[in-house]
Amino acid sequence: MEDFDPGYTKKCSTITVFSLERGFFREFHESVRESCGEEWIECDFAKTEGGKAKLKKLLDDDASAGPILGTLEHVTPIFKEKDFSQALKKRFEGDRKLLESNFQAARILFSQAIIKAPYGDSENERKFLAETLWKRSEALIGLEEGEKALQDMKYATEMGLQVKQSPEYFWRMAKCYIQTKDFKKARVSLALAEKLMGSDQIIQEKVTKDKEELEMLQNLKTLQKKDILDDLSGKKSGQTLNGPSDKLEIASSPSKGNFFAASKNINPGEDVICEIPAASCLLPEFFGSHCLNCQQRLVAPISCPDCCSVAFCSQECQKIACSSYHRFECRFLDLLIGSGMSILSFIALRLITQSGSYEKAVENVQSLLDSFCRHSEMRSGDDYLQRCLMSIFLMRILQKSGFFGRRTTESVEPTPKELHVTELILKLLEGLQFNAHEIYETLLGAQHAVIGSKIIYIGVGIYRKASLFNHDCFPAVARYFSGNRLILTALRPIPTGSPVTENYGPVFTKQDTRQRQRNLRSRYWFHCDCLCCQENWPKLEDLTNKSRIRCSSFQCAKVFPFPDHPERKIKCPQCKSHVSLLDNVVKLKEAEDLYRKAAEAMDRNEISSAIDLFEEGIQTFFSVALPPHKDTHVAMESLRVCYALLGNTFMK
Repeated sequence: MEDFDPGYTKKCSTITVFSLERGFFREFHESVRESCGEEWIECDFAKTEGGKAKLKKLLDDDASAGPILGTLEHVTPIFKEKDFSQALKKRFEGDRKLLESNFQAARILFSQAIIKAPYGDSENERKFLAETLWKRSEALIGLEEGEKALQDMKYATEMGLQVKQSPEYFWRMAKCYIQTKDFKKARVSLALAEKLMGSDQIIQEKVTKDKEELEMLQNLKTLQKKDILDDLSGKKSGQTLNGPSDKLEIASSPSKGNFFAASKNINPGEDVICEIPAASCLLPEFFGSHCLNCQQRLVAPISCPDCCSVAFCSQECQKIACSSYHRFECRFLDLLIGSGMSILSFIALRLITQSGSYEKAVENVQSLLDSFCRHSEMRSGDDYLQRCLMSIFLMRILQKSGFFGRRTTESVEPTPKELHVTELILKLLEGLQFNAHEIYETLLGAQHAVIGSKIIYIGVGIYRKASLFNHDCFPAVARYFSGNRLILTALRPIPTGSPVTENYGPVFTKQDTRQRQRNLRSRYWFHCDCLCCQENWPKLEDLTNKSRIRCSSFQCAKVFPFPDHPERKIKCPQCKSHVSLLDNVVKLKEAEDLYRKAAEAMDRNEISSAIDLFEEGIQTFFSVALPPHKDTHVAMESLRVCYALLGNTFMK
């Protein structure tokens, strides 16, 4: 297979293991490489059969063992510890902002106090946390984050705060229920607050005001929209798919392996899969802004009991993480980040740590590896050296974190079980290179859902089923995320029997064929033979609206170049009928008109209407014509942007 740029291919492969720009792992790899020498790496080491044998060779050979063992013997916990004095300082600052009614600043400061505070080992620590949660609930109510405020109030009382019999507690409950539009519970809570308030003038005024607000809201036929995406709520609530659609089936071929194809016709707008990840990891730069476990953007974070490096969106996510993977990773997080290891190396570690035990790790990881391509036979000696060294480093983290239980020695030398897990990590580092999905969210424009919006990549997930969708430079589906849940939605009609394809990065509208082939060969090690590569479709700026037109005879598959005189009858060489293409050309113009109306709806921030119009226009186009067609590709890209608004979004 032709490699357009071997140097770029090598760089693309290396950065799936560690950074070329920061961290100590790059120097670690160079020191081992220099000690062993190029000839030993590319001959003796490269020709050693099997991952386990390669790992043992590195750990046993004098030239490699010295720098490896010398470095890994110094692995020690490095993490951000709790700091009560800093927590106290942040809470005092939050108190001041709360008095100024600067609720956003108060929320942030109280959150920082909660993250930094020791986690309730003593009565005073529990009291501090409970009181800070209570204070943050007030700030959240001021920001109209009723659901999160309820969460904080519940958590504060669980930590021992004695407020459940106070009128203030029930007034806050009522305020939260008003904000979440649960008016029945709001009425009950206001009645309880009124019953308990006695002569408290401040609570009396609050209750009276909120009773009036509740009465007004109940009398309104429609509530004022909260933000520019409210008209998408119906489409979001309709997302009920769990796993692959029943319109998918697994097909296979010698050249493409196993892949998803359509078992029934799929229309634009139909979800083809909705999948939670086998494992997912946040990029470290988002540890303070997103939930470590589910990747949702944080509003009212809670902390790990032992470190202040990460945060969680809820007690549920905290319990999941801290009872599984985070208890092994927690005390080494700053060391892992400082190493410069890639996000895929984090994922490889996570797949082991979240299993919780050696036996489960072997079971879970092996079942995942069975579905991964790894291209082991195509790897150079240095490529294997990088991955073996990272595997050994991560094994050392597992040793020191207690994953393998109590050890009788501090030696790096692995036991048979430890070596087996190291081999599994090595295989993961091979397979994850080609089987990971970047998780993203959409930063909305200040005044418009689309204009000024930007995609922000926040992490990576591994999806067992979604890895079966093959690449196409003209993809059939759009990908977006709700938290770390991956959703693929059809962008165009997919006939029965056709492959259901997504896109791995390069699309034909933005890169020419040679650019795409270079990127795919370097990053994924395959040659793309999709239709637009075979036919060398031009980029978007060179496209026209003169698409190929289908024969108008029923069930004839013949297509014609765009006609200069569509009203004239021609003889179809395939079905032998005398046909006019005029009706299909008129339909094509109808599709273009629907695209125009959809774009106008987008301009008005009517995203739900725009989605419906784009889907109708694309369905119409494919019923009478074939791509490439400039307006259709613009419409499909616009539709992809609209679908992304159904997933993770935020506004500064």
